[in-house]
Amino acid sequence: MARKAADKTVAIIGTGLIGASIGLALKRQSPRCSITGWDRRAVNLRSAQRRGAIDRRARSLEEALSGAACVVIATPLEHVIANVASIIEAAAPDAFILDVAGLKAPVMRAAKPSLRKRPDILFAGGHPLAGSERAGPNNASRDLFQDRPFVVCLPGRNRHAAAVRRRAERFAASLGAYAVVLQAAEHDNLMAGISALPQLVSTCTALAVQELKFKAKLAGPGYEGVTRLASSPFAAWKAPLALNARNVRKALAVFELQVRKMRLALEKNDTRALQLLFKAAALARRTSGSR
Repeated sequence: MARKAADKTVAIIGTGLIGASIGLALKRQSPRCSITGWDRRAVNLRSAQRRGAIDRRARSLEEALSGAACVVIATPLEHVIANVASIIEAAAPDAFILDVAGLKAPVMRAAKPSLRKRPDILFAGGHPLAGSERAGPNNASRDLFQDRPFVVCLPGRNRHAAAVRRRAERFAASLGAYAVVLQAAEHDNLMAGISALPQLVSTCTALAVQELKFKAKLAGPGYEGVTRLASSPFAAWKAPLALNARNVRKALAVFELQVRKMRLALEKNDTRALQLLFKAAALARRTSGSR
């Protein structure tokens, strides 16, 4: 898709890693767009403005929403769920609103009643599949979304569905990403495997190596790569794990089955079985779309 200019007036609600990175990416694509930021944490706002991710710091959420043609909700998941209804109701007429939380079904449910009251609003659930174990606007990057998938979930039975999809696809392209349209439930099921599971495996690997009590500190790139996500703060995962627990438990059960297969092959010294597991894993990674 050819990249088009971003909306001229944008409000970014939440100026942490993702919100500030969105601001930087939008500014690169459309330097003249005006971006207002609002955050519960004043330090985030100041840092985002210093980095050039926003042009102006709003003193309140209402001030940030006033006159914004595009509103990006980039707060933590639990705050998105709590505030999306009031944001929709307070937004400027005909505004396009997009959240970027890591789960979509709870957000879409929370937004539904307010969308009935505001039929002029174009709303989409979004999720850029990009991020870092390091939080905050100081770690933001305008390249964070470059060539990365950006999931778009559309409200059901909405007469604006086609227009919402076009706006969301255009927004993703303005970040350097490409849109992938999914149903909210399908997205959340997938995230249990490709987002929550890697986080939990990384956490467990770091804990397991600690339990093995190696005296020499000889961590190599393999360990560092697998345990990179172990540095992630639990606060970022508390709500996503709790609200998607059923899917995450299913993903963990499948993972445990694979671990048992590997352990059984090792116990039997079955090099053929190990070879097949390695071969199947390599093929799975190649076909997953991973870089």
